[in-house]
Amino acid sequence: MSASAGVSRTSNGRPRRISVVGATGSGKTHLSRILADELGLPVYELDSLRRDSAGRELSHHDFARAVAELAARDEWIIDGHYRDVRELIWKRADTVLWLNYPLSRIFLQLVRRFSGKHAPAYSQAHLGNSGKASWRRRLGRLARTLRERGEYGRVLRGPGFEQVDVFELRSPEAAAEWVRRQAS
Repeated sequence: MSASAGVSRTSNGRPRRISVVGATGSGKTHLSRILADELGLPVYELDSLRRDSAGRELSHHDFARAVAELAARDEWIIDGHYRDVRELIWKRADTVLWLNYPLSRIFLQLVRRFSGKHAPAYSQAHLGNSGKASWRRRLGRLARTLRERGEYGRVLRGPGFEQVDVFELRSPEAAAEWVRRQAS
């Protein structure tokens, strides 16, 4: 997809509102942080926004309101994808980075994440259950995300998102190259 006249860019042509989506374990947060450093944009993780300060999941209404408030801002990187709020984000985004990496790579990333020295901290921060998340839950989350990734291209190429530049990045190397092009 290419940019339309309605896409809002900075004076140097860089994107101002970037949505980073992809399967669990694809590196959305890592890429979002690199982009934030390179482009000077604030980054927001939907997984963090989904829960209150006590770790309780927000109601759909409260979560949607929080996402709408973020999306209304002039500049942002929003890391993550939830079906119930994607339209709020993608209607305001000028760029969507879709990390569509091979399943084998994503699986290896998840094994490293959940079996490494940071596994308990990751589980507590992202799954909200004090590090006791089961592999079954993690794999179920991955399976759900993989089903959804088939929707990204279809939905983003459909009506209502013509203003969005969509970049389907099939490897971390392709993502790094995209970042290099934006930073230059």
